[in-house]
Amino acid sequence: MTRDGNYVPHVEDLLVAIKGAEGLPADFASLAVPSDVTGKELIAMVQAAAARGGMANIIFHGVGGDHLQVATDAHAELIQYLANNRATYWTDTYLNLIKHVQEQTRN
Repeated sequence: MTRDGNYVPHVEDLLVAIKGAEGLPADFASLAVPSDVTGKELIAMVQAAAARGGMANIIFHGVGGDHLQVATDAHAELIQYLANNRATYWTDTYLNLIKHVQEQTRN
């Protein structure tokens, strides 16, 4: 929303998806925007998503400082965990994940 109203209808044809928008699978519609968490807590988020057969849609702002801060070492711990467990976890860009979901829901 902007001061002049909702701009989404004017740009939605230019977008593949909007984070948190309606019409996406529940795992995409629910976003985690962690702040002041440990690496173990971040890892627990992705483990919980895997346990339910879903996804962890985590948005990071301010890694190492700034807004909604996540410590660099906590972020690095998550990244290392994901790298060590590639057979279990698929990491990719939001664009590629959305395209995959759209392909799956069309079939």
